[in-house]
Amino acid sequence: LEVAHKIGDGCPYLLKFYGALHAESHIWILTELMDTSLDRYYTKSFAMNLPPPELFISKVAFAVLSGLEYMRSLK
Repeated sequence: LEVAHKIGDGCPYLLKFYGALHAESHIWILTELMDTSLDRYYTKSFAMNLPPPELFISKVAFAVLSGLEYMRSLK
């Protein structure tokens, strides 16, 4: 949670963090809603025997690396 507060909204490649709730023995982390997940996309494309396009893979890799670079810059 400390890292999520530190990151804030400074990077468009990271999920927006809205806060956290502590209820009973659980911590609920509130983030923006995504349209889908890579896991769901991969499962569907594998079931249809369609490999993900190279352009899609390159955009995902760029977004992940950009988010990691941003977090690294914050130490």
